[in-house]
Amino acid sequence: MSERERYQRLKRIFEEACDLPAPDRAAYLAAACGEDVGLRDEVAAMLAAEDDPDAALQESERGVGPEILAEEMSSSVLVTGSVPTRIGRYEIVREIGRGGMGAVYEAEQAHPRRRVAVKVIQSAYVSSELVKRFRHEAQLLGQLDHPGIARVYEAGTAEVGRDQLPYLAMELVEGLRLDEHARANGLSCRQILELVALVCDAVQHAHLRGIIHRDLKPPNVLVKHNTEVSGGSAPGTEASAQPKVLDFGVARATDADLAVTTVHTRAGQVVGTLSYMSPEQVAGRTDVDARCDVYALGVILYELLAQERPFDFTNIPMVEAARIIAQDDPTSLGARVPALDPDVVTIVAKAMEKDRERRYRSAAELADDLRRYLRSEPIAARPASATYLLRRYARRHRTAVAGMVATLTVLVLGLIASTVGFVTALKERDAKTSALETSDAVTEF
Repeated sequence: MSERERYQRLKRIFEEACDLPAPDRAAYLAAACGEDVGLRDEVAAMLAAEDDPDAALQESERGVGPEILAEEMSSSVLVTGSVPTRIGRYEIVREIGRGGMGAVYEAEQAHPRRRVAVKVIQSAYVSSELVKRFRHEAQLLGQLDHPGIARVYEAGTAEVGRDQLPYLAMELVEGLRLDEHARANGLSCRQILELVALVCDAVQHAHLRGIIHRDLKPPNVLVKHNTEVSGGSAPGTEASAQPKVLDFGVARATDADLAVTTVHTRAGQVVGTLSYMSPEQVAGRTDVDARCDVYALGVILYELLAQERPFDFTNIPMVEAARIIAQDDPTSLGARVPALDPDVVTIVAKAMEKDRERRYRSAAELADDLRRYLRSEPIAARPASATYLLRRYARRHRTAVAGMVATLTVLVLGLIASTVGFVTALKERDAKTSALETSDAVTEF
């Protein structure tokens, strides 16, 4: 068993043991570790450190768990913070960014002479599934040729430190992320709509080739100042700003020709970034289509115009956040930005419809409506009807609505009973009055 395999086994046993009550752990370790006494002792030491409330304060009493983790992580130069000098045939210039699964570097390519971005997965997270997804990203990007999508040049593996790591060499986009660009340049509502329409064009290009991004968000859209297009226009205008969509790493190919290499989402697996995920994504549905990207574009529009996201998921559990996305309506964009034109509010609301059948069917439809508004033409979207909103409310609050219906039914039945009794009493009174009048008439006669 290699050191990496031993570490993975150790980590799995430790995590499973942590979920067990303390009295049951010894029996579990005996069964899981078998005759490997050393492995059992290491896990026991890690559990002891985990249960010690002062372990974080006493370096000498942390057990072997942190040491094992540190040793594993130090095997990758990406995690330690040092920048490699070369990856494959690319000479590294500097680190651009670092995420949960790797790092991105600016690099120089000799032939042809150009600067590129090299994206690398760090060793602690390398698995066959991630490598497959990484190669899948290269395959997808290789099909795309659009000014709004970063081009891919090469994909491969290279020795970095003591590891063979997968890397992707792609177009180096120098610019700000979409939300930072909007804030830095003080973009007006009109400029924001123009910019997002360009993003829609790029996304539609991918959709037409059977590629769904599934992780659209401001950090995955960089905006560069395009001097060739602008002709000297001021930064921040539509003519001078070219958005570039990045990171199709979690994209799903729907083209049948890619069926062999497509990485499908397993039922119940959530892929993407929570705040921008559509209700069908957080539900883990396998039939996610291009309309999930339309939903994300709607969230991006909402955030750029309101300068805050539709929902704040800070310190909210995943299950509750998923319920909110699926059922709750965010504060209306018009309520957060009262000066906003109602047509813009309607466009964003249609893009963010929870029922995907009521959303724009494509990014192109959303872009068309944005440009119709910019040309002062009637938009295709229409506000939701009162009947539809009432049905939505009834679905979200079934118990409350059922109680209201029951109460209303009782009231109606009570009213009917009261009315029948009242009418019966009137008839009886009239009958008595008539009899009395008859008796008086007979007596008088």
